[in-house]
Amino acid sequence: MAEGDAVMAQVGAKHVRPTTFCKTEAYRQGYEDYRLGRPPAFGQWSGNDIAYETGRQAAALAVAKGQDLRPIPVKGKIASHDVMHLVDLGKALFRLEWGIE
Repeated sequence: MAEGDAVMAQVGAKHVRPTTFCKTEAYRQGYEDYRLGRPPAFGQWSGNDIAYETGRQAAALAVAKGQDLRPIPVKGKIASHDVMHLVDLGKALFRLEWGIE
């Protein structure tokens, strides 16, 4: 890691449903920031940085798998098909992290 690189602080874990997690503004903003090529915004999510980073990682995984990243609204209601898209990406990321395929 280079000097000045952003580093995410570690947080405690609690069980949250994937749909709830993926609907958070932080997760959606992470996805959108990656999609739009913006630099990471760690430390701006009041304890929800893990959702933000997971959104970024899910978007990166989709690109690595050759999938197009469609725009997802960051604020307000989100369509059920967009929620399922984000949940599917999150689950794929989880399987990759845990070596489950």
